[in-house]
Amino acid sequence: HNFTDGMALGSAFLLHGSVGGWSRTLFLLAHELPQE
Repeated sequence: HNFTDGMALGSAFLLHGSVGGWSRTLFLLAHELPQE
C-alpha cells in the first residue's frame, strides 16, 4: 500500500506540478489517518 501511495504521489507531482502533488498528498493523509 505504501509503495503504490508513493508512486501515486510521485506521478502527481510530475504530471500536475506542485498544486496537484500537494492536493494528492493531503488526500492520502486524510485517507490514511482513519486506518491508523
